[in-house]
Amino acid sequence: MIQILYTNDSSYNERIASAREFATQPDFYDIPKRKQKRVVNSSGMIITSLLLVIAVCTVVLMGLGSLNMKSEAMSQDGNVIGQLPNFELSMKQSIQQTATAMDNNILKEAKVAEKKLVVKKTIASDGKAYDAVAYLSIPSLGIKYPVLAKTSDALLKVSLNKYWGANPNQVGNMCIVGHNYNDSRFFGKLNQIKNGEEIIITEMDGESVSYYVYETDMIDPYDTACTSQKTNGRKEITLITCNVDGSQRFIAKARAN
Repeated sequence: MIQILYTNDSSYNERIASAREFATQPDFYDIPKRKQKRVVNSSGMIITSLLLVIAVCTVVLMGLGSLNMKSEAMSQDGNVIGQLPNFELSMKQSIQQTATAMDNNILKEAKVAEKKLVVKKTIASDGKAYDAVAYLSIPSLGIKYPVLAKTSDALLKVSLNKYWGANPNQVGNMCIVGHNYNDSRFFGKLNQIKNGEEIIITEMDGESVSYYVYETDMIDPYDTACTSQKTNGRKEITLITCNVDGSQRFIAKARAN
C-alpha cells in the first residue's frame, strides 16, 4: 500500500495526485511477464494433451489392426486345416497300406519258397542217367558235378547227392554230400577250399546263384548241427565230406550275397 503525503508545494502535490491516480488503475499490480509465462504453460499443456490423445488413438488403431490381422490369419489357417485330410483316417490308411504291402511281400516270398523243384535226368560218372536237382561248381578247385535228387550208398558212388534241407537256391540250408576219393573225384579236394571262394549252384532250368564260403570246420561224424535250417532268411549251402580215414567230417558253409 502506498502512503501519500501532502505538502504546501503545489507541484509536488500534483505529482503525488497523479501517482495516486496511476496506482488506482486495474493493471497496476499485473506483471506482463507472469501473464506470458502462464500463456506458455497453458499452450504446453494443450500440446501435450493433444500428443497424448494422438498417441492413445494410434495405439488403439494399431491394436485393432493387429486383431484384424490375427482374425484373418486364423481364418486362413482354419481354411487350410479344413482342406487337410483327417489325420486319424490318414494314419489308418497308411497302416492298412503298410500291412497290405507286408502281406504282399510275404506272399511273394512264399511263392519263391514254393517254387516248383525242377528235376531232370542227367548223366553221372558211370554213364547212366539219374534224377538231378542242380549242378555244383567250385571254379577254384576245378569241381563240377550234378547233384542227384536222393542220397544212398549207391548214388554216392556216382555223383554228389542232396542230403538234407532246402531246394536249390531257396531260403534255407541245402546240404550236399560227396565222397572224398584219393583220385580227387567228387569232394576229394574240398578240404583245400578257402573262406571267400565261390561256389555256384545251377538249377536244372538254368538259374544260377553264387555262394561264398564263410566257414570251414572238421566235426564229429554224428554232429548234425551243420544241417540246421535256421539261416535267418538267407540262402545257404553246406558241403559235407569225410576225412581220409572216415573218422571225422569236413564241412564248408557258404551263403549267397
